Amino acid sequence: MPTESELLHTWRSAPNRPNILVLAPSDAIYLPCLLEMRESDGCEVVQVKTGESAIRLLRRGAIAVLAVDGQSSDPGALELMVEALNKEERPRMLVLSTQAPARGVYEQRLIRRVRLPMERESLQKLVRGCIKEASAAAPPVSVSELLDAAQELPDQGWLRITERGGKA
Repeated sequence: MPTESELLHTWRSAPNRPNILVLAPSDAIYLPCLLEMRESDGCEVVQVKTGESAIRLLRRGAIAVLAVDGQSSDPGALELMVEALNKEERPRMLVLSTQAPARGVYEQRLIRRVRLPMERESLQKLVRGCIKEASAAAPPVSVSELLDAAQELPDQGWLRITERGGKA
């Protein structure tokens, strides 16, 4: 598997299969489940550890699903989500967190908070559903939806965005 530095220099989105971008630490409990989708579903799955790296990769092409660790201490996670919302072809976003509410996650939304732990099959089913939705027009996103999804993200992300006037 290439290092993050190698990915930043060489990775391009795959035009003929779904791209999944994961912002998470290497020891995230759900990461093996998502990486497994390379083989089981033929997806391009790329994992990085910093929001800055994820933003660089997001700008390179079409991303079907953006999975963000809700417990990330990286303030770039929120900037990444705002950047994704500004894309013409917006990815479906999953904020994976042990602190997410226990409500259902299968409603059709651009941004979903997903409570962990989750069964491997359930998480993969959710990602497959997001991939299918990504080919359709993205639904509108309300400010409250973004705020709801970003509740656990660090305050530094909010400060960096507000200092730039809302531009990631």
